[in-house]
Formats: sequence, C-alpha cells, structure tokens
Amino acid sequence: MAATIENLGGHKAPWLYLPMSIAYLGAIFLNLHATITKSIPLYTAMSLETLKHGHKNISSRKASKALAFHPRPFEETMADAITWFKENKYI
Repeated sequence: MAATIENLGGHKAPWLYLPMSIAYLGAIFLNLHATITKSIPLYTAMSLETLKHGHKNISSRKASKALAFHPRPFEETMADAITWFKENKYI
C-alpha cells in the first residue's frame, strides 16, 4: 500500500518501521493529548488491536456473486483518494 501511494502521490514510503509496542506506547500519549485538547486521537489501542488481529484476507467473492459487486482496481481507488486529499488540502 505504501509503495502504491508513493508511486501515485509522489511521497516517499516510510523507511523506518517500529515494533507494535512503540505504537501502543504512542497510543497512551495520543489518548492523553486528545483528552486534554478535547479532540480525537490519531489512533487508539483498540485500532491497533484491530490491525494486529483483524482478518487480513477478506474475499469479495460472495458479494460479487450475490450482489453483482465488482470492485475497481486498488490503484484507481488510491489515485482518487489522493486526489481528494489534495483537493481538500489534507496533503
């Protein structure tokens, strides 16, 4: 995903990967900051758990058969998302 975003958006993919334990530690401080500033944290321990233990290979085969769902290519979706973020000045 990061490589696709790098190719489409012109941003470098992260070169540093940290262990999940660092992310969990960060979640504590993000939650504290969000509480103080009355904002929403960037991520939470629960969202990390979902990423860590969630289903990674969910098939859309059943939706294709039952609902005539036809997903578009990932690169096309990411290109549209990057365009939206740029137009709305998030990047």
